[in-house]
Parts: sequence; structure tokens; C-alpha cells
Amino acid sequence: MKIKIALAFVWFLCYNSFSGQEIDSLINVVKSQKDTTRVNSLLLLGKALRQISKDSSIATFDEAITYAKSIKFYSGQIKGLRFRGITFGMNHEYTDAILNFNEAVALGIKYNHPQETADAYNGLGVVYKRMGEYVNSLKNYHHSLTIYKKNKLKVGEAVTCTNLGILYDLMGEYEDSYKYYNAAYKIDDSLGNIKSKNLLLSNISIYHTRKKEYQKAISILQEVFKYYIKTNSKDNLIPVYNNISHNYKLLKAYDSTIYYADKAIEFTKNNSISAFDASSAYLNRAEAYFLKGNFTKAIADSKNNFELSKALGFSKRLESYQLKARIYDSLGNYKESMAAYKMVIALKDSLFDENKVKQYKSEEIKQQVYYKNEQIANQKNNIQILNRDVKQGKIWNLFLVTIVGLFIVSMVLLYQKYSFRNKTNLLLRSQNELIGQQKKEIELINEELENRMLRAQINPHFIFNALNSIQHFITINDKISTLKYLTKFSSLLRQILENSISSKVSVEDEIKFLKIYIDLEALRFDDSFSYEIKIDESIDLYNAEVPILFLQPFIENAILHGLLPKVGEKHLKISIELEGGSLIFEIEDNGIGKQAAQILKDKKKIEYKSRGLSVTEQRIKMLQKEDDKGSVSYIDLKSDDGLVTGTKVIIKVPINN
Repeated sequence: MKIKIALAFVWFLCYNSFSGQEIDSLINVVKSQKDTTRVNSLLLLGKALRQISKDSSIATFDEAITYAKSIKFYSGQIKGLRFRGITFGMNHEYTDAILNFNEAVALGIKYNHPQETADAYNGLGVVYKRMGEYVNSLKNYHHSLTIYKKNKLKVGEAVTCTNLGILYDLMGEYEDSYKYYNAAYKIDDSLGNIKSKNLLLSNISIYHTRKKEYQKAISILQEVFKYYIKTNSKDNLIPVYNNISHNYKLLKAYDSTIYYADKAIEFTKNNSISAFDASSAYLNRAEAYFLKGNFTKAIADSKNNFELSKALGFSKRLESYQLKARIYDSLGNYKESMAAYKMVIALKDSLFDENKVKQYKSEEIKQQVYYKNEQIANQKNNIQILNRDVKQGKIWNLFLVTIVGLFIVSMVLLYQKYSFRNKTNLLLRSQNELIGQQKKEIELINEELENRMLRAQINPHFIFNALNSIQHFITINDKISTLKYLTKFSSLLRQILENSISSKVSVEDEIKFLKIYIDLEALRFDDSFSYEIKIDESIDLYNAEVPILFLQPFIENAILHGLLPKVGEKHLKISIELEGGSLIFEIEDNGIGKQAAQILKDKKKIEYKSRGLSVTEQRIKMLQKEDDKGSVSYIDLKSDDGLVTGTKVIIKVPINN
């Protein structure tokens, strides 16, 4: 009965204004309940109080967390922390939000509550997204998605896929965004979540708009339109009208653009709608009139758009001034046009400054989270020390009561001797551990220095070869090839300089470097050979790392000594695959083979060994010090009748994330 009364109070709280005294009375009713019912009621009450008072909401969640902990209702305790995090996030207090979500994650893992753990990770993803920390947001969303999938929590999986779609869209990764929107759509379809499906369809239509598939986008939006008509969701129709109008504008179907913009504007007069949607409707119609040459109506709609955009963010105001400048420029009113262009420039500068402030705030929040975590850790250590001191004090008091006379003196002496020995042993052990740690650090530093020295040998070697090629083109007065080669060489040199600080680069950067290098070699030798690069889709190109300039000497060897001496079609194939904890690089050419290449070297009396290969072999030895998985092997390729058809080099490199 009490729970029904509490829920009734909560319902009224959501739709009525309560005084502080009435809220206190409601809290007392909830507190009179027991066990998990009391915790769930407090959580429900805290959520309702968010709309009235943040402090009251947080205090109610604190009450729920404390009581849940006392009765070992860990699920309720974790929910309370997560709800606290959401409340702080709603009020832009991101430091406290992150701390609460992190604590919820830790408890969820400790007490094996996958649902609550995944929900907390999802909350962290939302907070970091709002801060503009897209990498951290992405990491937490993927943690959340992994747990949902593992435990077959379909609703949470759909929500996280939707969040990932939004995040990738913000990052400009539209293909990934589309992939996750589709994944969420399929789950919602299987669960019968029609409302969520239609929201996702609106997002998917934006993807098709970006792909210039305007008719496809309009077709999808028409489906969403039918749903909102059926459910009488009039407020939701306005963004749909705006999106359809926008797609028709891109199709240059300006009459249809105006028709749907009219519909949206008509709805804004009869419904409570945001200035954002109304502004978009006027902007679409104004641009359509402008492109049709009806400048009078375009100016009228532009003014309406301008008035609405004043209350909106930089992007909407920027669009308004840009349209205004275009219209007045077409009318020959250069004074008004110039004034609008100046505002466009000012707004872009303001947007840049705002982004800088956001970055600063993000870094400030990171520091605050770090220091607060340190404070919490110190508090826990202090509590442990106090508990230990109390425990030792009790033992010592018992010891004094039970031991008398000479036994007391002897036991004290024995205790002192034992304590001194322990302290000595602990001191020696800590010193040994410190020495061992310092030794490891010195070894790591030496290995890093060796890597840097080896990399420094490769760069001059490669640049020297490139400069020789440029000298060759200049000598034969081939200006076009010289310019092409210089352009690619400058791109290559910039790539080398950008990565010169680190001893390792991502696989993505190494591939970019190799493509430029092979293009240079192809240009140098009159495009006498072709090449292809195949990459295993399961490889994380951005996080997997390899030593910089690692493959170049092998490719150079394949081109110079394998392909160039051959008569006929010449082809180079490079493939990269993931096997266990290693990356497998295969460099295959259809050249003359190792033995024939060596015979040519002998005839030309070439006695030196490729410096690039020599250095790379040293780098492989360095990798084998770190991990015994590194290796390189050469295979002579032969046809069925025993004829040599080329050479394959297989290089195994331990993956480094």
C-alpha cells in the first residue's frame, strides 16, 4: 500500500509545483518503507525531483545509495550512482558525473551486474561526447556494447548502437554511423520498438542525403511521415517536413521545396515548436525563392529566419548571414552584402574561440577527475590505516591484560625483536624491488635508443635514393616527371618528418607511406610495373603499430632486383593479415627470383649488401628481444614445371596497440 502511495506522490510531483515542506513529507513517506522497495522508491523519487531541484534530487539518490549499501542491495547502489551521474551531466557538471559513473562501473564489475555496468559505461560515453572527447566516448560505448551483446541485453544494445551512430556522425565517419544505425534498426524491429525505428529512419535519411541519394532519403522520410500522421505526433512532423524540403532543394525541385517548407511553417503556427525547426523551414523556403529568382519573398523569409536564429547557436546564425549576403549580393546591394559577410567571418572566429574554450574546459575536467580520484584513494588508504591501528590496539590491550610479571617483559622483548626483523626484511625487499624496477627502466631506455639509431640510418638512405631519381629526371630534362616526382617526394618527406619523433607508427600511416614510395618508384621507372595492397579487414589500422619505415627496404629490394631485370609484365603484391598476436606482411613479386638476381649482382660485381635490409634485420632482432614472435623468411615461387615465377618475403611482426 505504501509503495502505491509513494508512486502516486511521484506522479503528482512530475506535474505539479510542490513546496519544500511537501517534498520533505513525501520523502518521509518513502523512507518509512523497507528493503529493496524503499531503495527503488527513493530512486524513482530522485528522478522526479530532477525537474524541481538538483540538490534535492542528489540528496534523495544519496539516501538510496546509503540504504542500499546497508542491506547489501548492490544493484540499487549502482543504480543510485548512475542516476547521480546522469543528474550531474544534465547540469553540465561533468567532473562529478564522470566520478559517479566510474564508481558505478567499478561496483558493477565487482558484484557482477552486467546490466548496470553496461548502463554506466553508456553514461560515460554520453558525458565524454558532450565534452567533445570523442575518443573516450567511443571507448566507453564499445565497452557498453560488448557487455550488452555478451549478456544478450537487446534493448541496451540498440540504445548503444544508436549512440555510436550519433557519435560517428559527429566525427564525420558517416559509413560507420550508417552501419550502427542499421544495427540498432534491426534490433528495434525485432523487439517491435516502432517509435525508436522511426527515429532511426530519420537519422538514416541524413546519411543518404550526404551520399547525394536524395530520392532515397525522401522515400525513407515519407515512411516516417506516415507513422507520425498515424500516431498524431504533430510536433514530430515539422523536422520531417524540413528534411524533405531540404532534399528537394538539393534536387533543385524548388516548387516541392517550397511546398514542404510551407507545411512546416504552417505547423509552427499551431504547435509549440522550437525556434530551430521554425528557422530551418524559413531558411529552406528562402533559399528556394532565391534560386527561383523571387528575391522579394526570399528577403521576407530571410528576415524571419534571421529573427529566429538570434536565439540559436553559431551554426544557425552563420547560415542566416550567409543567405542574407547571397541575396543582397544578387540584388547589387553590396553594402548590405558586405555587412553580412563581415558577420559570417566574425561568427566563424567566435565558433573557433568557442571550440578552444570547450577544449580547455575538457582538459580542466580531466584534471579535476584525476585529483578527486586521488583524494578518494587517499581517503580509502587513511580508513584502512585507521582500521588497522584500531585492530592492533585491541590485540595489544588483550596482550597486556593476559600477560603478567616476567612474562610481560620477555614477550615485549620478543615482540620488539620480531618487529625489528620484519622491518629490516621489508626494507631490504623494497630496496631490491626498487633496484629491479630501475634495471628494467634502463633496459627499456637502451632498447628505445637502439631503435632510434636504427631508424636514423634508414631515413638518410631512403632520401638519398629519392634525390638520385630527381637528379636523373633533371639530367634528361624531363620537367614533367621532375615536377611529379618532387610533389610526391615532398609528401613523402613530410610524412617522414611528422613521424620522426616516434619509433613506431600506426599501420594506416605505414601504408600511406608505402603507397607514396611505390608511386615514386613507378614514376622513376616509367610505370614499368603495377602493384596492389590487400589488408585484412579485422586489423585495427589506427591502433595497431609497427616500426616506422619497416617494409620499405623489402619493397625496394623486390622492385630493383626482382621486377626491373624481368622482361614482360611486372607486378608487386603486398598483403597484410592478422594472425594471433602478430601482423603478417607478405611482399610477393613475379620477378626473376633470388638466384637470378644474385647472378646479375655477381656479373656486375656488386659486392655490397643492401643497407636498408641490413638495418631492418637489426630492427627485427630488436623486436625479438621484446617478443620472440618477430621473424622474416624468403620463399622462391615456382610454377608446376619448376620454373621460377618470383619471390615472396614473409615478415612476422608482434602487434603493438
